[in-house]
Amino acid sequence: MGSTASTSTSTSRSEHQSSSRSVDEVPTDMSGRRPRRGDLIEIFRGSYRHWAVYVGDGSVVHLVVPSFNSITVITQRGVVREENLRAVVGNDQWQINNSLDSTHNPRPADVIVTEARSWVGREITYHSIRSNCEHFATERRYGVSASQQVPQGVENFARAWDTVTDTVTDTVTDTVNNAVTNAATVIHAVTNPATVTAGLGRLW
Repeated sequence: MGSTASTSTSTSRSEHQSSSRSVDEVPTDMSGRRPRRGDLIEIFRGSYRHWAVYVGDGSVVHLVVPSFNSITVITQRGVVREENLRAVVGNDQWQINNSLDSTHNPRPADVIVTEARSWVGREITYHSIRSNCEHFATERRYGVSASQQVPQGVENFARAWDTVTDTVTDTVTDTVNNAVTNAATVIHAVTNPATVTAGLGRLW
């Protein structure tokens, strides 16, 4: 019995030490806090901030854009990846930022993590104003996309502009299609033997 108790105590201590090592492997943010599953990670990168969702075991899920340039990139294709938090952060400062919890109800951690991981490997459209990495992260946590680094007025303008350009594009497309159809009708009429014969008959 003594041996069994000793083994039990040893196992418990071993598990605790293993757990401690696991916790120690998770980095701390600029305020000394360790992230928990479902937390949003804000990374400071000069002129912009990159966002990710912490999914546990030192990993994050985030929207990545190849050759990103915060000045020139407006829209392009991005891919969702799960990567090590330390590798993503590099030498940049970062923090846990769930500040929208004050106005939005965060979903359960399991839901956030499961949904975030379900996007891994998928290509989606990145738009710096209305569909950026922060929009992706906040939508996973709250079910609603939002971006604190994009003023609401700018975002509304971008959406309105997209509506206008879509309308103009549709109008131009319809006009061109109608012109082509009319031209085809005229060409057919001119080259139709019956039409030519009838026209010559009227001349005679």
